[in-house]
Amino acid sequence: MLTREFLNTVVTCPTAGYFCLAVSNGTGWLEEWHQWPQDIDKIVERAERAKDSANVYFSTYLFKAPQSKKENVLPTRTIQADLDDADVSNLPKAPTVLIETSPGRHQGYWVLDQELPSEQHEELSKKLTYAIPKCDRSGWPLGRKVRIPYTLNHKYLDGPKPVKIITDNPAAKYNPEEFEALPEVPNYTVEHFDNNFVEDATSTDLKEHPLEILERIKNDVPVRIYVQYTTRQDDRSEALWALMLWGFRAGLNRQEVFVLARASANNKFADLRYRADQDLAKDVLRAEHAVRSDQQDARSLVYNVLKSSAPVLDKKRSIYTIVIEELKKQGVFLHTQGGLGWYIRKDIGRPISITAGSEALQALLDVQFGLNATEPEARFVIHGLKAHVHNLPDNALQSALAYYDTTQRHLLIHTGRRVVLKVTSSSIEQIVDGAYNIVFPWIQSVEAFTPILSASNQIDWGKELFGTGTRGYGTSTDNITNMTPTQAMALMKVWLLFLLFRNAANTRPIIASFGQPGSGKTTLFKKVYTLLYGRHRSIGAVTTMDDFDHATASDPLVVLDNVDTWEKWLPDRIALSASTSDVVKRKLYTDLDVITLRRQAIVGVTAHNPKFGREDVADRFLLFTFKRFEQFFSEELILADIHQKRNAIWGAIIRDAQRVLQTPIPTTGVPQFRIEDFARYGLWIATAIGCQKDFSAAIEDVKSAQQSFSLEEDGLLVAAIMKFAAQAKDPTRHYTAGQMWSMLEGCADDTRSFQGIYRNSVLLSKKLNALQPALKKVVNITQTLNDAGARVWRINPKERTNGSEH
Repeated sequence: MLTREFLNTVVTCPTAGYFCLAVSNGTGWLEEWHQWPQDIDKIVERAERAKDSANVYFSTYLFKAPQSKKENVLPTRTIQADLDDADVSNLPKAPTVLIETSPGRHQGYWVLDQELPSEQHEELSKKLTYAIPKCDRSGWPLGRKVRIPYTLNHKYLDGPKPVKIITDNPAAKYNPEEFEALPEVPNYTVEHFDNNFVEDATSTDLKEHPLEILERIKNDVPVRIYVQYTTRQDDRSEALWALMLWGFRAGLNRQEVFVLARASANNKFADLRYRADQDLAKDVLRAEHAVRSDQQDARSLVYNVLKSSAPVLDKKRSIYTIVIEELKKQGVFLHTQGGLGWYIRKDIGRPISITAGSEALQALLDVQFGLNATEPEARFVIHGLKAHVHNLPDNALQSALAYYDTTQRHLLIHTGRRVVLKVTSSSIEQIVDGAYNIVFPWIQSVEAFTPILSASNQIDWGKELFGTGTRGYGTSTDNITNMTPTQAMALMKVWLLFLLFRNAANTRPIIASFGQPGSGKTTLFKKVYTLLYGRHRSIGAVTTMDDFDHATASDPLVVLDNVDTWEKWLPDRIALSASTSDVVKRKLYTDLDVITLRRQAIVGVTAHNPKFGREDVADRFLLFTFKRFEQFFSEELILADIHQKRNAIWGAIIRDAQRVLQTPIPTTGVPQFRIEDFARYGLWIATAIGCQKDFSAAIEDVKSAQQSFSLEEDGLLVAAIMKFAAQAKDPTRHYTAGQMWSMLEGCADDTRSFQGIYRNSVLLSKKLNALQPALKKVVNITQTLNDAGARVWRINPKERTNGSEH
């Protein structure tokens, strides 16, 4: 990898900017500014010219102005670290590029697979820096400069050392979540680094001679520390580090330890031409922190166990003990009622599934403890964690997007990643994932959102999602034919808010959008998907039963688009998803252990020519029928507009959810609807947002549309019944199922199709019983039992009075 290729690999800012090349001859810095990327050849040529007489540095960060200030730093995908004396064979993640700046000293560059906001990027840089023992703690802030390869390091008295690339793998790009598993850096640790001490350590007015300091602590340090002070050791680094640690343990302050270390025969920094005292001062601070915190990082503990000569089983047990004790200190284990185990580290907030195949768990063990998933020690630890979590009480619940606690009357809303909001009638506050024993798993394809909750956010979220929006991009409510636009808006807003409270309801409606091609029914759901999931989730189609089960157990909303092709399993699964039901899966095909996933999603379907063949499915529909648009709008612009306003829309929705919590649940006036839970909770929501009349009227329109849909589904039978009713001569006569079968078969327009669909009198009787509420829309139909206890039917034309029905 040449200099040009190296720069193109590590300078990952997506936009043009100012590139800083800094040249120093030991007396000061000269910052030279170039335009990136057009000046890359000039940069390479200038570094080559300067290398023989000066140290040449650069920054992987670009700047928006030719000043190396933090506020000018542009976003990048590269984390850089000055590794100093770190053991590069034991890094949390192998760098994309590793550079040797002098024998035994290195720099690392890790390229991420996505760009992050500057503050998040800096947080990961800090965590990586502090997770690596003996790494330069001052190098994590944005905009810091490091050495450029193929130049010379002029710090050493015995001559310049080449700066060279040791390993490079441009294809190695890391997901930021892999670095989030690194230990959190406490504020006191960051504050401990004292740049003033580093720059001014030699200006101390300490008058005591180093040997006098040594004599003073002679009885408080091991004999070897005292003896080797004036004798150069083979491993000067280890000897110097031990001296500084014992100096602090003996009660010296940092100035005294600096003076003592500076005069030691093992002061390895004395060989530097430039900034020798500053580099020594950094090591003094590291030693002080190591003693003051009195802890060794878990990764090093595991590493020491692996290097020990203990029996294999004892090693595994020791490592498991280190891992579980560290994890308990940093987070919480939860066992859900479905049989799944989770671990949530408080600083990260991400629930990690405790299973053998969990990539997140494997990444955590690798990054935090140095345990590779392919090694037997890692497998031993994973099985130990599984046993631990399954011995816990199964008192946690897994949810998606939101969870409503009916007892404490608070609503938890998961924003997609770390932040969970607790909404009550009087407050909105941030809590950690796993609080109240509710686990919100992170889904990679879901973009996090940050709701704008300020009073200045006055966006009309219903108009943006279901109306024309502020830009006038199409509409959904004006294009619905089975209710008025005002009723449609009320019903849609109630439905979306009900989505947040859905776990409290035992039954949930199926959202059905039917209509001609080009009527906007799919676009409606795409807008809602953009709100819920962001840009990276598309509406699905009918695939397999297992896919459907997994989706309804994992997501808050699952929409099947263009359901015009018959799948035998689909009506059953849709009916199941409308109520509280479980999906039971065996963990392995070779054992009897099972996990139980609860269906939690509201299901939506779109179709041009729907055919389900199940009255109980249609009876659960929250049905919207759409007409074709006369004027079309760009779907790309519509969805981009929703995404741009996503945080504002969420802020307004959450404020409306809080209004719902402030409103008593109505006890009267609940509209009659098959999904009574939705009618009751819907009236509560509608009352809170001021549209209860339109909501109740919309429910009546939906019921009428359901009946029409059921009649259309069985059009052949309905036509035969109406023909039979028109020909009936005796309005008082009752017919058995067998008699009805014969007469309706004769009235059918297509006898062969009628026979194939309704097959026999038993099936016909069941169909008439199920269709009876809808059939009353077109005929007078009654059902009773005769003297023999058999079901009998009477059918008359709708317009005929039926005074003898007793």
